[in-house]
Amino acid sequence: ESGLPFSVSRRPEYGGIRKATKDETFAHFDSIVDTFEKKIKYGGLSGAISASKQHYLNSVLANLKTNGIDAYTAISTAVSDPETGLYVLMGIYSGQGPSEHLEGLVAVPRLTEKEVSRIMFELKPEGFGNIPKEVRNTHATSHGDLVAMWSYEVPEKARVLVPFPNALEYKDSEWCFSEV
Repeated sequence: ESGLPFSVSRRPEYGGIRKATKDETFAHFDSIVDTFEKKIKYGGLSGAISASKQHYLNSVLANLKTNGIDAYTAISTAVSDPETGLYVLMGIYSGQGPSEHLEGLVAVPRLTEKEVSRIMFELKPEGFGNIPKEVRNTHATSHGDLVAMWSYEVPEKARVLVPFPNALEYKDSEWCFSEV
């Protein structure tokens, strides 16, 4: 009866819907972790993004599995970042959203994912490398402009998937970018 993510009262209007048991919930999340693992094995920058997502999901699951913590607190508690300073940037386009346009980046000093996204879009609003200024004839739209960059910090286990990252360094009171 102690299903996740938190207790919901039973009401007739829910019909045949029921809460999942903890075992069912963890089995479901474990299958998602396994899916990320398969994607990591494919390699490349998309594999590094899967490793980042897997890192955060594993951290939330560790919180959920900790005895004495209620489920709501467990899923709303901040989890630790990989703290490698190595990132994969993804181009986000109008009319499309997330894309397959990816670039590796190392930041010195290390920043949060949100800070990397903000700084890189300020420095490179026209895109760079494999992240173009605009995309055309995609599955989602005929045309899209670069409107943001998302960053994913890569955990240690996937560091090898980002072989030649670009560099973002803080020098002389400003951020400097250098392409590989």
